[in-house]
Amino acid sequence: GQVTIRFTLPAGVAHSDLPVAPTRSNGTSIEIITTDEITVLNQITGWALQRKEALMGLDVTRTTLEDVYIALTHEESNQPEGATRD
Repeated sequence: GQVTIRFTLPAGVAHSDLPVAPTRSNGTSIEIITTDEITVLNQITGWALQRKEALMGLDVTRTTLEDVYIALTHEESNQPEGATRD
């Protein structure tokens, strides 16, 4: 399943310095969405250990069926009246 990895970019580190490109970023808040969490976590934590950087707020969240349902029903509720989903 899909996993979301979040952390705060260490001070003085650019997005381009990361070993994995972020899926989303907002200033220093990094979000990486992947289906290969072990490999991606290994790359990120290995990189941080090598550079002696702390990954503040490191969080790993697996997408649940409930999350998928909520996203789908939210998407449908935002459809204009009479519109159909492909």
